[in-house]
Amino acid sequence: GPWAPEPVERAGTAREFAAFAASHAHVLGLVGEPGSGRTTELAALAARRAGGPEAAPTLWLRGADLLDDDTSVADAARRTLARAA
Repeated sequence: GPWAPEPVERAGTAREFAAFAASHAHVLGLVGEPGSGRTTELAALAARRAGGPEAAPTLWLRGADLLDDDTSVADAARRTLARAA
């Protein structure tokens, strides 16, 4: 494929992701301006979580996945998992 530069790890984001990984939290949200690297950062996190001795699945949701009548992010998660089944 076409050449792409290696992503540059952002120290602040790396610290937050490490804190998430070390916690018992089940949900991580990342917000930022378009083009700020959110997708790249989240893809790298998902890849790290999928590998290693304690692999963990990642469910990727976007704000557009939330509907007006959702009572929580769990509603969007259920829909996404049902579509993937």
